[in-house]
Amino acid sequence: MPTGEIVPDTDGPLTEWSVIGGTGTHESAIDEARASPNTADRIRGDQPSGDDNVVDMFGMSTFTMLGVITQIEVFAYATNNPTYGGDAEIDFYVDGVWQGYQYINVGGEYGWRSVTFAGLSMSQTDLNICGIRIRADLAVSKTGIDIACVYAVVTYTPAGYGHDFIGVPAANIDNVIGVPTENIDKIIGV
Repeated sequence: MPTGEIVPDTDGPLTEWSVIGGTGTHESAIDEARASPNTADRIRGDQPSGDDNVVDMFGMSTFTMLGVITQIEVFAYATNNPTYGGDAEIDFYVDGVWQGYQYINVGGEYGWRSVTFAGLSMSQTDLNICGIRIRADLAVSKTGIDIACVYAVVTYTPAGYGHDFIGVPAANIDNVIGVPTENIDKIIGV
């Protein structure tokens, strides 16, 4: 199936995490090049006043696709304070509904973690208004979760693809039993 990538491109209505090593927006702290994320410029979820559910929200970029989105996998280059632990959760806004937080299983060293939102049926319009939110889940006061880079891989089914005809996978639909599809009404007495 074809894929496309999207990245955070605007700060959302909640920006409760801290920007570390930068002076820009929260989005600008996590839009690094994926090949070598800049860990000096990042967001940090911590628990300054006993609130273990600080949230950052982001609008996402878009791309043009002709089809139906079936899956989105969100990647985060993240670490936590190995002394205290803690984790982060990511949620995705699809088709007017938040899909539900999923843990990314942050470890004590920077590494790529991901969560997958599958079984979707998103249109181009949905993609144009999608967003993510990241929530810190911390057990000990002032524990830090650092995220240096976030992006998502969008998997979609192209328009006109994905239906079988007489048991022939859609990938082969342009030629069924050797008969071009413009003659499809003449196949096997249909």
